Amino acid sequence: MSLGKSEVQVAAALQMSKAELRRAIDSNEGLELKKAIEFGKTLHEAYFEDLYQSATTRDIPVKEILLKAYMQNKFGWNEKNETTVVQTEIQALTQEELDAQIAALDLNK
Repeated sequence: MSLGKSEVQVAAALQMSKAELRRAIDSNEGLELKKAIEFGKTLHEAYFEDLYQSATTRDIPVKEILLKAYMQNKFGWNEKNETTVVQTEIQALTQEELDAQIAALDLNK
């Protein structure tokens, strides 16, 4: 499979800035260029997904933590944190009752 190139790599190969490439793509005349760039991005993403899959099956040696960090950054992957919601009944308490409940809490969990 072809590796594909990122937008930055294409701009560098064409000896232009990323902003100049973006303007060329966004212009009315840039339809073919836009298609080529989008296809290159698809190949680029597919290459890294293949690399990630190969790394997870141990087909190729790679530092998993570095690959994971790169993939998270490159494709916006996030860890999903679980949260627990505890609902309590709201009571009208005096200041002394509040102080006593606060003192009873174990804040060093």
